[in-house]
Amino acid sequence: MLPGRDRRRRQRRPDLGTPHVEGGALITYETELPVVAGARGEIPQLRSWKYDVYGQYCYTSLYQSNTNYLSNSRNPDALQVVNVNGAPTCIAKVTGADPNCVPYNIFAEGGVTPAQVAI
Repeated sequence: MLPGRDRRRRQRRPDLGTPHVEGGALITYETELPVVAGARGEIPQLRSWKYDVYGQYCYTSLYQSNTNYLSNSRNPDALQVVNVNGAPTCIAKVTGADPNCVPYNIFAEGGVTPAQVAI
């Protein structure tokens, strides 16, 4: 019998063509319990009879939790940016469609602030 394995891992979800390391993660808990048993031998009363038997069983449990997804309705607004007096500003903020829009800079490493993730 093989002992069960309990693997816990955190995986980052890619988004917008870059890893979204600023937001949440995909959290996976996986438990496996493989059991394999077998026997091989001869039956003495029957001269030429041999046996070879085995059994196999595996139990797998998987739990996934996805947290802090980016908003698919607000992402396009955060990516459409214009220059207003030298500051990057969402077009949606300029037009009044979304006054809380914060530009999302996906092209600079470390260019995403907590304020951008909160939107």
